[in-house]
Amino acid sequence: MNKVSLKRTYFRSVAILILSMVLVFDFRSALQPIPSLSLLNILAHERAAEYLTIGAIFDLVYFVVVVLALHFVWAYLITISCAPWFEKLRNDNQRTIFWLIIVVLHLFLVLALNSYLYPTSLLSIFRNTGFASLWFILPLTLALTSLFYFGLIKRQRNIQILVYSVAFLFLLTPPVFFDNPDKDKEQPDVILIGLDGLRPDHLQYSRQHLADKMPTLNRFLKDTVIYDRSYTTLPRTFVAWHSLLKSQYPHQHGGRFNIPHPTLVDKNIAPLNLLKQHGYHTIYALDERRFNHIDTDYGFDTVVGPAIGIGDQLITGVSDIPIINILTNLSFGRYFFPFLYLNRAQGKTYDPIMFNEEVINTLSPDKPNFLALHLCMLHWPYTSKDFIEVKNDLWNNNYPYFMYASLLQRLDSQFEQLITELERQGYLDNALVYLFSDHGDGFRLDKDALKPAKLPPPMELRVSSWGHGTNILDQTQSEILLAYNAFKNGEPVHPGVTLNGLFSITDIMPSILNTLDMSSPAASESMQGHVLPMTQSEVSENRAIFVDSSLPSKAVDTSQVNETSIIYRSMEHYEVTDEGHLVMSPKAYKEFSQQKQRSVYIDNWQLAYIPTIKDMVIVNIEKKQWHLYSQFPDELLKQRLMSMLCHHYQSLDIHFCEPPQHQTNLTSQ
Repeated sequence: MNKVSLKRTYFRSVAILILSMVLVFDFRSALQPIPSLSLLNILAHERAAEYLTIGAIFDLVYFVVVVLALHFVWAYLITISCAPWFEKLRNDNQRTIFWLIIVVLHLFLVLALNSYLYPTSLLSIFRNTGFASLWFILPLTLALTSLFYFGLIKRQRNIQILVYSVAFLFLLTPPVFFDNPDKDKEQPDVILIGLDGLRPDHLQYSRQHLADKMPTLNRFLKDTVIYDRSYTTLPRTFVAWHSLLKSQYPHQHGGRFNIPHPTLVDKNIAPLNLLKQHGYHTIYALDERRFNHIDTDYGFDTVVGPAIGIGDQLITGVSDIPIINILTNLSFGRYFFPFLYLNRAQGKTYDPIMFNEEVINTLSPDKPNFLALHLCMLHWPYTSKDFIEVKNDLWNNNYPYFMYASLLQRLDSQFEQLITELERQGYLDNALVYLFSDHGDGFRLDKDALKPAKLPPPMELRVSSWGHGTNILDQTQSEILLAYNAFKNGEPVHPGVTLNGLFSITDIMPSILNTLDMSSPAASESMQGHVLPMTQSEVSENRAIFVDSSLPSKAVDTSQVNETSIIYRSMEHYEVTDEGHLVMSPKAYKEFSQQKQRSVYIDNWQLAYIPTIKDMVIVNIEKKQWHLYSQFPDELLKQRLMSMLCHHYQSLDIHFCEPPQHQTNLTSQ
């Protein structure tokens, strides 16, 4: 009697496939250390029981079960492929050798596919070889598929043949997106396109730096109204978007940091509710959700992007495994791997075009749409599924900036495909389009640094930092792109112009409601932004803009700004909700709020409050010079700046502010 039965072969296959995955994981870990915020480190943490809530455990168990189930099915494919040949091979050694050949061919195919589809994966060991080509992959796929079906036919499994044929058709094909052409609607579609971390000084209208790297975006901006010197409220994605949607500053809406505790945030968005009352279909689309938890709880009808939860941080850091990579972007990837599907944080498999198609597919052809879309191509860790084109002129011994600058063209390509599809399907036939960035990014470039107005400087002052939200004096972190135009029949309505003044990300929602001629007491009373002007003569000369920092920390003042790693090193300040969402604890929220830097902009001046120094700082934006408040000669300007800062933040503890505050005739919203 043969000992190598099909049953034994199946369990052998399961064992060797799981063992191969473990070996692949170990090999990958040898090439790149396991991220700080990973399941292994969380389990070893002294507060592991608090972090692994029911929601978090469910997400992790689901991921493990799916991975194991895929290996069980894979083992079945191998076993059935061996079945007809085992009838001819009576010798156990021959059966084992044949089985090993089939296993090796399957593993070879998976590695080849991974190398072909995702060459930047650490496990793309066949990249730049003949194995990572369709000439090798297609014949091998056909051969192994034929072996499997031959096994089913020989065993007369007609139902299984049908089931597996349908499964292969749906599971092993990429998502299919059908055209969803827009129909004539009375109300225009409203399209907000956020470009994560895009610095306006890298665009042609600013004529400052690398203005030729985004040709499509520059052409688009030529036909828009550009609001020069626009600012975010706080250089973090969640805070910026929350401020945009509510048209409020952070200390008003409660979202003063990324991933704040949900009990501290006002999720009632009056402008969004008003749009829904007028029949708008509301969509929020974001391809990186680790630090931005805006979803249907905030009033949106539909949300596009990866799932929310600590599972995102824990799974994406260890999921660069060939079989997972291959299946992530297939039809059922959103169900198998909800934390990986359409996830920019999983840069080695993220497909920007697929994300665009998924977003457009959610638009309603019958109702007016309010689309709030955010693209994170420029976000750390600056990876992509294809290798970047190395250009020597971008290299300045600053690796993060080199990668950032190199990915500008990738973002431009994604934007081009998005606009092309929106226009082709009619969503620009009647639309209001706002294009903006949520924040900039600091790379400690020489050209960005402020200089002391007097030499020698009165004190050592850190005027530039890495990342965003880390230093209120680093102008590149807070200044953003902001542009608008209406479209009719795919053509811009207003002539292109650049307006000089001070503008805020909070101005977008009031401008939308004004254009649509919508109003409600709740929306009007809650919004702090202004309606954006359309001509230079309409620009307010007495505008004050306010910008906060996130939590300044030496831990983030490094060229390797890995927010996930930073969170792990300060896990005592975070907790996991029952739903599995990683959030900042209320205690830490209150503590960190006292450490925030705050500032006000008036004309070409900035007044900055930095809790760690005993003076305040005044910045001449035009000359890029800083002064200590106590040594600044213009007393009238000092009083104006201080009065506006103290009036705006009157509910907060700023020890330089002494009540009562005297209001000025400046606009403080």
